[in-house]
Amino acid sequence: MKSTFEHLLEQRLNREPLSGRCTACEILNFSFPGDSIVRQVTALARSGVRFQPDAVLAVATTNEALHAVRNVRDAVLAGVSDMDPAVQEVVRRAGIVAEMSPEEIERRLNPFTDEILAWGYGKLARTAAEHGLEALWCLLPLTDDEDRRFEESYRHLARLVTEQGLMPVNLGGVYGELNERDQVRLAPWDWHPNREGHARIADRIYRELESRSFLE
Repeated sequence: MKSTFEHLLEQRLNREPLSGRCTACEILNFSFPGDSIVRQVTALARSGVRFQPDAVLAVATTNEALHAVRNVRDAVLAGVSDMDPAVQEVVRRAGIVAEMSPEEIERRLNPFTDEILAWGYGKLARTAAEHGLEALWCLLPLTDDEDRRFEESYRHLARLVTEQGLMPVNLGGVYGELNERDQVRLAPWDWHPNREGHARIADRIYRELESRSFLE
């Protein structure tokens, strides 16, 4: 879609290159709804690196921890045979078997949430280093996130990200004040950003990349 922040950011990078190194930019999006770093880093390692990218940008929301646990849960239920050994070890220590209900698997994984996230961030850092990629991790608010909830989530996740050798980027405040968010969401009952919301995200990420001399 031409109104998504990825497309808008790609246009901006081609219109206003960050450096002479980045004059023809193409952004490839390997994410799907409900993804967390667990699936994102797997997609990068299995498919993304084949396109020989110059950089990787991992974008998370304040639902990151919930999605990470559910991504592992769903892999267990699907009987994924090539699950990373580190994740398999978490599943073993949690005493999980595929015959359990989704609710029970999720309950048993919850105490291991930070360990799962740290594994994902570490794998992202290692994959980027192995392939000579610049890498950033961004936390994007949901349009209905209160500032306090977002900042608490950012501080917690940024610590895990930094410990694994990645640079965290705080996208807090991108949508403006909470009582003005109706103009940036699809509907009052739908937290997904609309065209205006995506435009604000694209502009903010561009400015964050610019301030960090990304891809120079």
